[in-house]
Amino acid sequence: MLRKIIAIFCLLSLSLGSIAQQQKSDLRAIKVGLLTERMKLSSQQSEKFWPVYNRYEAEMKVVWRAMRELREKGAEHSNSKQAVDQLQKLEEQRVQIRGKYKDAFLKVISADQLAAMYNAESEFKKMLLERLKQDNKK
Repeated sequence: MLRKIIAIFCLLSLSLGSIAQQQKSDLRAIKVGLLTERMKLSSQQSEKFWPVYNRYEAEMKVVWRAMRELREKGAEHSNSKQAVDQLQKLEEQRVQIRGKYKDAFLKVISADQLAAMYNAESEFKKMLLERLKQDNKK
């Protein structure tokens, strides 16, 4: 009986994990499509752009996660000044990463395309937030 319960639990865990992974893949495809369209990337640009963008995004994700964790813990911590200082350091780190990659991007795409990339990223985030709001209403 215990083995059956464990087996069912394992199967459910695997199923939920694969569903989450599929949703992540779907979101990634939507984001890539949106950026490619808004930036009007040529095939030659795409070939050079996406490896740079993937490195940029990986570095930014570290900062975004740290900021999210800090905000989530913010309500628990009584030392607000320390939290504010940490948040400011993370914001500065985010700006440094953008500056670091700006030149790398401009070797591959135009300034107009870079501006379009930033706008498309914002648009994608808004789309995600709207989707979350609608999912929470259900």
